[in-house]
Amino acid sequence: MNKFAKIFETDIGQIVAMRQDENGEIQIVYYFLSYIENLGLCRLHVSFFTKEDADKKFNMLTSESVHSFLIKETSDIFNSQL
Repeated sequence: MNKFAKIFETDIGQIVAMRQDENGEIQIVYYFLSYIENLGLCRLHVSFFTKEDADKKFNMLTSESVHSFLIKETSDIFNSQL
């Protein structure tokens, strides 16, 4: 069975990763509640050139890799809000 979503439990809360192919744009979309108080649900899109690249990345996702990726990619944004 092909999964289109994974849920990870991390120290910043749940992170949902979903594969999407909309209008020819292949993405993994990450949903998570911000670790900044009162910010709410955040969404981060990562695009890929091929479905195979997206599938390979999606299949390799772990709780640790997703947590590290989101902290790295959002730290500049969230730190500027503090």
